[in-house]
Amino acid sequence: MKIVGNLGRAIGFIMIFGSMAYIFFNRDNIDVFFSPVFRYTLYGGIAILVISSILPLMLSGFGGRVKNGVPALGLIESVRQTGTYINEQPQVELKVQVTEESGEQFETTITTIIPLTQLASFQINSPINVLVGENRKVGLPKAGDPTLSLEKMQSMFNMVAVKKGLISEESLEISQNGVESYATVKAMRPRGSLTAERVELELDLDLTKVDQSIVPVSIVKTFPGSSVELLQPGRVVSVIYLPNQPEKLVIKTVADANTAQSALQRG
Repeated sequence: MKIVGNLGRAIGFIMIFGSMAYIFFNRDNIDVFFSPVFRYTLYGGIAILVISSILPLMLSGFGGRVKNGVPALGLIESVRQTGTYINEQPQVELKVQVTEESGEQFETTITTIIPLTQLASFQINSPINVLVGENRKVGLPKAGDPTLSLEKMQSMFNMVAVKKGLISEESLEISQNGVESYATVKAMRPRGSLTAERVELELDLDLTKVDQSIVPVSIVKTFPGSSVELLQPGRVVSVIYLPNQPEKLVIKTVADANTAQSALQRG
């Protein structure tokens, strides 16, 4: 579709340029403005230019409709705004690693419109629901489309995250065998730049156990830079900890606006 759009724009520019050249070489003849050649070339070029610019957006602006698609896990590898806006919402190009329920993986690119209020949720290494159609056409699910359950998505994400080194085997074991509770961030001390893609943080937490007792815990873990705001002192975070070793815990958060909870740390 990009090739068609680029070709259409090139033809449109050539036709408009040709109409201007036609005027230049016939500048002494006032009737040139009423010539069918001039009109068809100029107006046709403008029409082709406009259509070729809008058509790709109409077809891919919302991630492309995937008919009878099968739900799968997408892991965002890169996020790039194209510079185009539709209804003041940015068009974004997502490079995604797709993992099907069979375990088969492949990479693809999704061009979609993301509301500004949800843009911050689409971070590198965040899991998202996707639909895979014929010929591996991939799009984002719309209302009513099938999606992976939270449990299935979390299970698939854990597998992919360990393989990519996003979380450790220990963190995965805690996630699977620990109990859920919450903790209050008492202090946060960065060990490096806060603007990096991944930031190492030393956190002092007051862990509230399932029996409502409070245990002070200090941990050092690496988090995505985008999650630093969620870990400021005073914040309450969801955690999973081992009952017999409460100092061993993982912090989890909503990974995208619609679905997945993912462990943010690297063990």
